[in-house]
Amino acid sequence: MEFVTITYVGKTPGYIAKVGSSIYEFEWNKSLGIGKRLGEVNPSHISKIANWRDKNGRRIFRLDKLGGN
Repeated sequence: MEFVTITYVGKTPGYIAKVGSSIYEFEWNKSLGIGKRLGEVNPSHISKIANWRDKNGRRIFRLDKLGGN
């Protein structure tokens, strides 16, 4: 399954995700594209970021594929 966007759905207004030397800035409920272009999240980082959870165990990111669910 190929995902095209990742959306931050956590509780705070914004979130900064750092994976290796890459830094991604998320705004609440706004999507970032997944790909190799400027401003997109590197596809190799998606599996790691998508599994992050808050302190209560709830996911803080949602992955979306082309065409919705």
